[in-house]
Amino acid sequence: MVTHNKNGGVVPVQADKLEKRTTINYKVQITKIEDGKESHIDLTFGITKIALYDKPDKWMNAVLIKGFGQHPLILLTNKKPDSKAPKDVHKIVEIYLTRWKYDQCFRYIE
Repeated sequence: MVTHNKNGGVVPVQADKLEKRTTINYKVQITKIEDGKESHIDLTFGITKIALYDKPDKWMNAVLIKGFGQHPLILLTNKKPDSKAPKDVHKIVEIYLTRWKYDQCFRYIE
């Protein structure tokens, strides 16, 4: 994938290196219930613009979420949140996490 550098140019970046080019400036605490036990997870997240190599003219937003494991979770979206409004970026995180919960439920049912 590619992203913008500080001078406005385009530079290639690997997914595992994207964290270094993203400002992680949002924080939220979520509640996880597993086996009837409640635990809290602190998440930090940020957003940056990226394009894929095979579609260099189609820019998307990559939301990086830290706190679920050793590596950050990267969510790609075509939504255009105001990066200065934490509620906008948090909404994207909530939508994806809700979808993730539904997918886990269906896997359990199957």
